Amino acid sequence: SGFDAEAVIAVYEEAIKRDSARADITYNLGVIHAKAKRWTDAVAQFDRSLAADSTYSAAKTAIAEVERILESEDTQILKLKRP
Repeated sequence: SGFDAEAVIAVYEEAIKRDSARADITYNLGVIHAKAKRWTDAVAQFDRSLAADSTYSAAKTAIAEVERILESEDTQILKLKRP
């Protein structure tokens, strides 16, 4: 069987409900969204990660990587709305 992004997302969302201050949980959810090419959702989770821990360098790197991917794909999503 293949990767079931929806099932994994549901597990992470439940974990976030229990402990929303964990930067690693929101980061991991962002990675799942990125694997599914849900760029806006991915960046939103990486931003949540940084809100929980502004020093969480993996989230900063992930945002830069998403931006690089979007630029290389020449998409119109480049201007992701972020707080």
